[in-house]
Amino acid sequence: MARTKQTARKCASGVAKPLQLAGSKRPRLSSSENTTPLSSPLSSPPLSPVLQAITHPEQRNRFCYLCHDGGNTLACSNPACPRVVCNVCIEIPQELEGIYGSPEISFRCPACHEKDERVAQSKPMPYFAFTRMDNGKLLPACDTPAFVRGTCERASKSQVCGGPILVLHFIYTGMNARGSLPRVLNTALEEYHTESTLRYYEIFFDFGTWDKLCQWESKAEQLVAEVGLDIFQHKVVFVSVHSEVSCGDLFAGKDENNEDVALKPNEVCI
Repeated sequence: MARTKQTARKCASGVAKPLQLAGSKRPRLSSSENTTPLSSPLSSPPLSPVLQAITHPEQRNRFCYLCHDGGNTLACSNPACPRVVCNVCIEIPQELEGIYGSPEISFRCPACHEKDERVAQSKPMPYFAFTRMDNGKLLPACDTPAFVRGTCERASKSQVCGGPILVLHFIYTGMNARGSLPRVLNTALEEYHTESTLRYYEIFFDFGTWDKLCQWESKAEQLVAEVGLDIFQHKVVFVSVHSEVSCGDLFAGKDENNEDVALKPNEVCI
């Protein structure tokens, strides 16, 4: 891990004894023993979500994925695509004025067009954003390809979601969260959300003793009741913690002597 101002004096790794909450001593394996490293749930990347058909209009993005703002938005006709593009980034041709919005005219976003190119493994194809059905065939609704004024600086799979988002940042006791990635993320999202659609919480945890663990469980129940997890469409969880330098166990808190104690990664259940 790179050294920063926060870790200049204390690295993200350190020495901590194994935590014994249940009263039974956990054996420590010597470095000479052949062990299979444990896979941490924190280090395993989540699987890519599979796009499903949009069943409710509110599931679509609220902002143009090209400029992240824009005026009136055009919804992609692909039922599995939640993206919208504004009429500033893609202008509606004059020949379609007055008839766009009718069932026979559909719009396909640049991201879906790019995906079609990759699937077909073809050379770049002209982007006809507006199409119409003619005797069961999908044909361009305009004579000339669409002109995209906006520039997408992110991957074509990116979205600008406007659904309610909950960001939980669990921080090991004593760590400094100043300048952390969760805070940066919250600052970036504030531009697209109101106070009711974006919640950010920083929760310091310390369950180094059995009494602290009981207090933590009570605190967690109060947090769930206060936040109301069911109202949020997206939930993002961060954990900022040190790791034990010799075996990679995660710091869990302070014991009765205010000494650091650690748990195996698969035993940490914040």
